Amino acid sequence: QDPAQYITQLRQFLQEQVLAKTKEYDQKGEFLWDCVKALAPWGIWGITFPKEYGGLGFAHKTYAQILEELGIVFDDMESVREPAMQRELGIPDGALGSHAYHWVGLSNGGMGIGFYTRVDGRQTYADGAVDAIRYLNRKMHEGSRGEVFGMADVLRNR
Repeated sequence: QDPAQYITQLRQFLQEQVLAKTKEYDQKGEFLWDCVKALAPWGIWGITFPKEYGGLGFAHKTYAQILEELGIVFDDMESVREPAMQRELGIPDGALGSHAYHWVGLSNGGMGIGFYTRVDGRQTYADGAVDAIRYLNRKMHEGSRGEVFGMADVLRNR
């Protein structure tokens, strides 16, 4: 799907299905769990993941535009490259040159939900590749031919 078209459709969905409910949730002091669930079919939690791994395959610029549509602004985003600061974040010494840590959060007032991804070192990527090879080998022995599997399939069947 075209990223610009996706953003236009998402904006319409947010206006019609989510924003209309936020005032009600604010008054009740509840979190918008059903709105978060409603975003799942939009692939919102796998925006930059490659399509072959079950994501949308959009660029990080598109990711930022989509998150801005959700009200998440990147004013405070930064890259931390200083080893001392990385250690404060809990990154092990062996992974200082090769790690990834991302946090995305949604909130309304005093409540919120967030998720993060963290990969420490290149070994994690290598382990994932080995898991994927084992999974595909098993699927081939089970008779699968011409099917496309994503990393989500691998992780669900570990």
